[in-house]
Amino acid sequence: MSEGSTFLNKYQDTNRFLEDTSASAYVALLFGFYTLILLLVTTPTEANWLHADPVMKIFPRTVTLWGILILSILLFVFWRSVKPMRPQAVPWTVKSALSGSAVSVVALVALRLAAGEELPAFVPPEESLKPGYLLGMSTGLVEELVMRVALTPLLFVVLRKRMGFHGAAFTTIVIAALCFVLWHEAGSGAGEFVFQHALTRFLVPGVIMGLAVFYISPIFLVALHCTTHIMIPLLFI
Repeated sequence: MSEGSTFLNKYQDTNRFLEDTSASAYVALLFGFYTLILLLVTTPTEANWLHADPVMKIFPRTVTLWGILILSILLFVFWRSVKPMRPQAVPWTVKSALSGSAVSVVALVALRLAAGEELPAFVPPEESLKPGYLLGMSTGLVEELVMRVALTPLLFVVLRKRMGFHGAAFTTIVIAALCFVLWHEAGSGAGEFVFQHALTRFLVPGVIMGLAVFYISPIFLVALHCTTHIMIPLLFI
């Protein structure tokens, strides 16, 4: 898992992609520990749950919160058994994770300076401070666990056997993005369908972040997205 692969072509080797996905499970587990700390020291209010992301309202609250932590451990154990991280992969993993977190911080600080303390209207309201630190962090973590550490590699491996790298990558991105939108419309917590928010979910966490998985790295993306859910409550009301 060296850095030397050519940009846009490093994942032509499916094994390389799976190795980086495995590394992203290690990174996700670190954010899982942060979520555990929040779970132990904070209790979401009814107002927090009211404004929480729809994906947090599909199952009972306790099952959801503890289930996310358990899922992070299970996926870590799975990838550790399938593609254990080699020692020479550690510097690349650390660099990718720190880069993703840094990009998130810089981008959100810039948005805060440009837009003020309220998020732009096209951003779904659950992305604010209103759900609180625990529910916000749990949302970002479970989205990455399900979409990037589980669904995306599964789809890509299946499709890669039937088509070229770019075809498999873009098809995976589109399918995963559609699943992401539908996931947020599931359950009683979804509320009224808002096309603008569905489009934002499809384009940003879906397509744009999906492209980042394949053309930067899943490690970078997991760190970026999880860091975003730490920073947003700090910067926006």
